[in-house]
Amino acid sequence: MPAWSNVTQVQAVVTVDATVTTAAMTEWLEEAEGYVTDLLNLPTTFVFSAAKPKHLILREVVVMRAAIKAMQKGPTSVLTLDYAAFAADICRDIYNDCIGLLNENKAADFLEE
Repeated sequence: MPAWSNVTQVQAVVTVDATVTTAAMTEWLEEAEGYVTDLLNLPTTFVFSAAKPKHLILREVVVMRAAIKAMQKGPTSVLTLDYAAFAADICRDIYNDCIGLLNENKAADFLEE
């Protein structure tokens, strides 16, 4: 189970197609948490706390990453393709902003402040 986020948070960001399973979204969240942990070199002693505002940046990162994957899985008509691309761009921008902030501030130290 993901430690920083959950499927409901992904569903709150994007409309998830019925063919996308909860198990798939859970797997995407777990992958994202592992990716971010490795990318930011978080220590094995790191414990996520939703009570710490800086830790919520991590949640935002993994939710946006999973939301982008969820959008890729749903059927899209030509009419809604522009909207889907725009939504994916927004999720990507939020993701990149959060990762950038964490990288600029030496994530492990920043999150422990």
